[in-house]
Amino acid sequence: MTTPQTGAAAQFIEMPDDATILESLIEVAAQQTGIDSDKIKAQSTITEELGLDSLDVIEFVMELEKKFNVGVPDDLLDDLKKQGILDTLGGYVGLVKAAINLHNNPQIANTGESGKPVTATMSYTSQQLLQSVTESIADTIGRPADLVQMAAPITQIGIAGGNAYDGLREKLEVKFGVPEIPTFVGSISGLGLIAIVGAELLKQGRMSL
Repeated sequence: MTTPQTGAAAQFIEMPDDATILESLIEVAAQQTGIDSDKIKAQSTITEELGLDSLDVIEFVMELEKKFNVGVPDDLLDDLKKQGILDTLGGYVGLVKAAINLHNNPQIANTGESGKPVTATMSYTSQQLLQSVTESIADTIGRPADLVQMAAPITQIGIAGGNAYDGLREKLEVKFGVPEIPTFVGSISGLGLIAIVGAELLKQGRMSL
């Protein structure tokens, strides 16, 4: 994918609302697939329902770059794919919004170990937040995400002390671009962490319920 413009060449782009972005996504998807736009929804799956393979997705994203006059960094695309956010058409709303944020604020692009990941610029639905935090916890404790009991206290799911929690806390802070998450409280659950992160995202206007 292309690199976002910076400096004098980059003009500020007004952030469209989610409905406007989705309408454009449906239009591009209909043109590319030949499927009637009335039959394409936010919940339409990219592979099964729209029939897009990996090369088709690259073409789709390139069309979005032209449509919104932004570049989509490869690391942003890869991160969102790994989180499963781009499994459905609606997930690309977050991709477009993150790309526009990066275009308007190039200083927040990932520039190495000291930079924030591009996932720290995107917006989340409640389901995407649940999935992403669950995956972060699963990675921390070395278990499959579907075996993580998010309603249980973190001490019961394998995060038994402050050091392990600090690693998870820092991971979430960087991943989502949120201020410091409270220090170790053994009784907090995975759902409790989601509530904390979600509240911060709401303050930043990056969370839709």
